[in-house]
Amino acid sequence: MNTITAAPAQEINLISYNIHGQKLREGIIKIDFEKEKVIFPSGKEYSVINDYEFTYKILKGTIKAAGGINGLSKFFNEINRQDSPFNPCCTNLFIEL
Repeated sequence: MNTITAAPAQEINLISYNIHGQKLREGIIKIDFEKEKVIFPSGKEYSVINDYEFTYKILKGTIKAAGGINGLSKFFNEINRQDSPFNPCCTNLFIEL
C-alpha cells in the first residue's frame, strides 16, 4: 500500500493573468500542512478546516475548504494557470487577502 504524505510546508507563487496572458499581480502564499494554516502575502494567517459543503469559504480567521489543507493547496495550483477560468477572479482574491 502506497501512502502519500504532504511536505510540511509549501510556498505557491500565485499569479493573476489578464485575458491576453499578461501578468497582473502575484503574491506568495505559504501553506503549513502540519498546522493546517495558510499565510497570505499580507501576512494574514488563516486556519483551514475540512468542509465538503464548499470549494472554499473564507471566514474570520478560518477557511473552510473541500479536502481541508490538501484540497485548498490543490485548488491554488489549479487556479494558478493562465488558462484557468478562475484566473484572475480567484487569484486576485487570495493575493489581496
